[in-house]
Amino acid sequence: GYELELRPLIEAVVVFRDEAARDATLAAMLDKIDTAIAADRTLGDVVDDCRFERIETTNLFVDGLPHVKGVTITVLLTFTSNRPF
Repeated sequence: GYELELRPLIEAVVVFRDEAARDATLAAMLDKIDTAIAADRTLGDVVDDCRFERIETTNLFVDGLPHVKGVTITVLLTFTSNRPF
């Protein structure tokens, strides 16, 4: 078989006037996503392994919507297949 890797993205955005609240909410979201993945790294036997590969945070500046912070999580999915795709 072939060992394949996919890298889907998860994007999340929080909006709070208070910077500490933005940071805390974003951290809580990341923790919940990580906990859910860690509970079943095979995603119900769909993949061989699932892990965070990279986390990038950004302060977003959107007209009419200040106080926004976002995160993009690159997830690494590893699985085997009889096909090379």
